[in-house]
Amino acid sequence: PNNSNGCDSTNQVILTVNQIVVTAETISICGGDSALVFGVFERDPDVYSRISTSSNGCDSTHQITLEVSDISATAVQVRPGCGGAAAGASQVFFESNGQPVSVRWSDNTATALNENLASGDYTVTVTSADGCSATAEVTISNAPPTNIAPATEPESCPGENDGTITIPTAPPGSTYPPHH
Repeated sequence: PNNSNGCDSTNQVILTVNQIVVTAETISICGGDSALVFGVFERDPDVYSRISTSSNGCDSTHQITLEVSDISATAVQVRPGCGGAAAGASQVFFESNGQPVSVRWSDNTATALNENLASGDYTVTVTSADGCSATAEVTISNAPPTNIAPATEPESCPGENDGTITIPTAPPGSTYPPHH
């Protein structure tokens, strides 16, 4: 185009392309908890997104990754107590999605296998590295009493040492010579 003086003119257009703004964050919660995600309490692990208009007039996207750390624990008796003796044992089994854990029993034992327990109720708490925990309970029972009524057979003659004691609840053929 010609300008008013009859000369050619050049117009320069500057095109600015604004970048789309994408922001992201991660929220970690324990199983059973919830987190506020875009005004809604969420419990399920997922990637939540919201698109809005940024200050430069372009679309911007904000993503929130919700991580849920599940941990579970089960305690079982592995050996009963014995009368009043602390002979019982219990073990905790846990699932922590591969995270390291700490173990704490109600008697302050800090291992998965808890031995030398008297009969009674015990609680164990397993806590993952991210602070999530699970609790389990176990009862250590007393072993049933063992009543042994051995049958004796005296020596055929004094000094022969051929007498026997047979324990009827033992497998057949399990006889034990008397101790002197």
